[in-house]
Amino acid sequence: MKILDFFKRKNKNKWVQEWPVPYKADWKTEDIHLRDPFIIREGDSYYLTGTLTHNSISDGYGTPLYVSKDLLTWEGPTLIVDQAKGLGNYSNFWAPEIHKVDNQFWLLVTLEPKGGKRGTYLFISDKIDGEYTLKARVTPESMYSLDGTLYEEDGQKYIVYCYEWVEAHDGQIRVVKLNDDLSIDLTSDKLLFKASDNIFYSKHGVNLITDGPYIYKDNNILKMLWSTFGIGKGYMLLSASSKGGIMDEWVQDTLVYDKDGGHGMIFETFNGDKKILMHSPNGVNASKWQFERPVIIPFGEYAEKRQ
Repeated sequence: MKILDFFKRKNKNKWVQEWPVPYKADWKTEDIHLRDPFIIREGDSYYLTGTLTHNSISDGYGTPLYVSKDLLTWEGPTLIVDQAKGLGNYSNFWAPEIHKVDNQFWLLVTLEPKGGKRGTYLFISDKIDGEYTLKARVTPESMYSLDGTLYEEDGQKYIVYCYEWVEAHDGQIRVVKLNDDLSIDLTSDKLLFKASDNIFYSKHGVNLITDGPYIYKDNNILKMLWSTFGIGKGYMLLSASSKGGIMDEWVQDTLVYDKDGGHGMIFETFNGDKKILMHSPNGVNASKWQFERPVIIPFGEYAEKRQ
């Protein structure tokens, strides 16, 4: 069955989503409308977060959290970050990620402050589903940036992020050191690669897109999932490899998924199986039947070597 066949509904094949999204105890994965999904295991459960959208990618009102025992049925959403609770001067609420750091939970969310440039912000909580406190902006305030992710190497924490195409035109993926006080070391900020370094890219108007970096290791090689728009293929998921550590040279090496899906990450099930999580299709309007949902595929199954 084609992915989009899941999304057809009555009323002239249109999907009508309740808004705000209601809390339910029996969401099926294919019925959750979410961009930029991210899963973390904690205790005996899986926790899913992502970007809420309704009529545009910018009408979300917070960061949702769903919980599941089996990756098939989910309960939620609760809001762990809420525009109505102290964040009224921020919009977007894009691409949340939750990382466990020293028995705390670090939430990275891309926000656009009123009167400022979009960037990734860090919130911290003692509980995965608890109250998250805003601690710092972790991408440069002078740059339109998004989709920050956390990576640690030899005791040093880094933020890997996208310098956004709306300002860079040829979108970039960059890295910056995170200090112990949660400020960023602007002197360390470094370009890793640009969208045009990828042989599969296509232009979005006159711009080139970089989305959703995620750092992982495969056979002790440091790699990165990231997304762009491909020639004749729509939204797609790619992999790049470092010739050493995070600050070393990066090369483009693999097309991972090219069926109009992307913004991927990798997680491990309780059975030890590696999975890729992404959203597909890449629609941005939930009032249409072509709506985005979390999609889970086996790690490596869809990879194909670059020709």
